[in-house]
Amino acid sequence: MNNIGFIGVGHMATALVHAFIRSKAIKPENIILSNRSKEKLHKFKKAYAAIQIAQTNIEVVKKSNLIFVCANTGEVIHVMKEISNGLTESKHVVIISGGLEMESVEKIFKGKISKLIPTLTCEVLEGTSLLCHNGRMELREKKYLEKILKKIGSVKVVREEQFAAYTVLSSCAPGLIASIFELFIESAVKQKGIDYRTSFEIILSSMFGTSKLLLEKNESFRELIGRVARKGGNTELGVNAFERALPKVYRSIFEKVRENEIKRNLQTRKQFGLLS
Repeated sequence: MNNIGFIGVGHMATALVHAFIRSKAIKPENIILSNRSKEKLHKFKKAYAAIQIAQTNIEVVKKSNLIFVCANTGEVIHVMKEISNGLTESKHVVIISGGLEMESVEKIFKGKISKLIPTLTCEVLEGTSLLCHNGRMELREKKYLEKILKKIGSVKVVREEQFAAYTVLSSCAPGLIASIFELFIESAVKQKGIDYRTSFEIILSSMFGTSKLLLEKNESFRELIGRVARKGGNTELGVNAFERALPKVYRSIFEKVRENEIKRNLQTRKQFGLLS
């Protein structure tokens, strides 16, 4: 059985499925999907005629060995209870939910579990997915999951307790970067004669070029700053302003994400019966 199942096809699962097919990591005929909204499933079937559509979540489990559970964090417990009778020793469950520890899921399924936090940029086969495995995983299963994920970007295997901090740098980053530069452009267009579209195109080109330069030249951020920021120049003025204002903002982001992760972990631990 070579099928790979997806329970739930929200934004992230949709990005993953498209990326796996686009990268040829998985053939459409080896993917089976289930979802509450049948409309989303029809869209997949229209895009990929060979893709399999299941009528129920338990059908996905019975027809797959690798199962991505892509439900919202608070709904994972209901999905796991629903599919528990079909979860045999050979099954490998991948949870795609922040604020949910593998230990909680093990209250229902004591088999092979991985936790995955992908990034939306996998749609263009870029970005870094965060991954960890429980102690029941075999090496070949770890390698297979990591192999298909590497087709749609890079993969970092980290400890589960590191997920909150690394998530800010990976799956949160596209939204955070977009927010930073949206505010940047808003400030630019307040200057006389500057329009939004031109500013957007310039900053997008600058973002792409900067990333490419860093990667191809194998430079650090600080090295690149040193090449651009000349004493008394405009770049130095901007860098100094950032260094005065932004550290506090970034510390706040990491602190709030960590607090939110602890809060959600406590909620799901109670939900799964690990806490009274």
